[in-house]
Amino acid sequence: RQGGNAVDAAVAMAFALGVVDPSNNGLGGFGGFMVIFLAKSQQVVTIDYNTVAPLEARLDSFPLLPDGLVANDLNRMGYMAISVPGVLAGLAMALATYGTRKLEGVLEPAIDLAEKGFEASPILACALKEPHLAQFPETAKIFDGEHGTLLRLPDYAQTLRIIAEEGPRAFYEGKLAQAIVSHIKEDGGLLSLKDLAGYRPRILSSDRGRYRGCEIFTPGACSGGPFIYETLNILEGFDLAGLQPYGPESLHLIVEAMKLGWADRLRLFGDPDFAPVPPEEVTSKEHGQRLRAKINPAKALRGLGISDPFGCWSRGSTTHLSVVDEGRNMVALTQTLGPLWFGSGITIPGTGLVMNNGMALFDPRPGKPNSIAPRKRPLTNMTPTLVIKGGYPFLTLGTPGGRRIPTMVTNFLIGVIDYRLSIHEAITAPRFHCEVDEPVLVEEAVSSEVQQALRDKGHEVCFLSLSDFYGPASGIMVDPITGNLHGGADPRPFSGAIAGY
Repeated sequence: RQGGNAVDAAVAMAFALGVVDPSNNGLGGFGGFMVIFLAKSQQVVTIDYNTVAPLEARLDSFPLLPDGLVANDLNRMGYMAISVPGVLAGLAMALATYGTRKLEGVLEPAIDLAEKGFEASPILACALKEPHLAQFPETAKIFDGEHGTLLRLPDYAQTLRIIAEEGPRAFYEGKLAQAIVSHIKEDGGLLSLKDLAGYRPRILSSDRGRYRGCEIFTPGACSGGPFIYETLNILEGFDLAGLQPYGPESLHLIVEAMKLGWADRLRLFGDPDFAPVPPEEVTSKEHGQRLRAKINPAKALRGLGISDPFGCWSRGSTTHLSVVDEGRNMVALTQTLGPLWFGSGITIPGTGLVMNNGMALFDPRPGKPNSIAPRKRPLTNMTPTLVIKGGYPFLTLGTPGGRRIPTMVTNFLIGVIDYRLSIHEAITAPRFHCEVDEPVLVEEAVSSEVQQALRDKGHEVCFLSLSDFYGPASGIMVDPITGNLHGGADPRPFSGAIAGY
């Protein structure tokens, strides 16, 4: 309404969500990705503000149990789990480079919400009941209530005011940095002043995939993006549009492609600065064709031989937003505290800053592409996505959901591109998920006839409730004929929202 562009709006929304959705998001979060379509230059760029491991992070800092998990959950909860927070640096870079407004003005709504208070949402009410919060007195003291409880965050409001007045360096080098590090070091954490001062987000040319005439832009090696490209390359050789949407034949093919995509993801991907992978080869049409040949339309693949002790355990403390403005600039933004509500569980006294558990995103085992190393970026599931069709902006979409994010975004793209659904129909359609091996996890909306047909093909089928697929997913479609905007928001528990002006 004030004339700002999509980047201004996205950054303002991200700061505000850090107040009203503190279990999933905030300035202590480990980071995220923002994919931006700039209508004037017809350019797509990505702001990569993924976390990095502290300089003191070592594999032997996180002793392993026989099952491959970390003893005492040191990488998931508490001070050792905290990695370098990238949220503020990334949002500030996006605003300064592609926005039109000043940081202090964009922070005003978040400051107002934190000072005056807000009603706890259903998802926050659920998060407030997490048993592990009782281990962290500062967090439990601040975040206490039920759905509808008025929560005020005066310490966090003051932190936001300091940043508005002094800029992001107050957080990374000034008095806020001192408060963060002194508290973390006092209790045995790894994060240092040098880690904060040395953190830099990156502006990257967005990776691009092509699927049935559409250009798909999503972040690269450390995101869920390569999985999307690889899975769609496999599926491009099948006539999904000629099959029943979400019927047994189409679900079987999609599930098999997901398995093959997950196998490469777990086997090959990590920070390319440390463990170079051949992304062009893995996401090539030729590689997709080779993998496609492994799929038997009548029988489920089994035994791909990838060891993965982590499975689907992450709850996913993540938020996503999609924005399109009057000039048809588009933004897809996904950022997170980490794979647990309230991240590490640690709140820095006097600041209201809930700190991430980014170390949980690394593989704690040695010799893996995603193994722990100082200043290394972890492999994440975040997959904010833009689609250009016929040279024009078409879709912005994404979702929270932990390890289910890449599969959900793949399904949304298939719903819109193959099945010709609206973005809202694609988001509300029945969801299913499979990783490198069975079972296939489905919502109960998948009919019993389809489930039985999948079992007849050799699949193991298990139910998940609506809320187990997390979200809320959101997206916007630009009508290629009229130019009108069509929003899509998740009707599942913890539902999303659409707003238009």
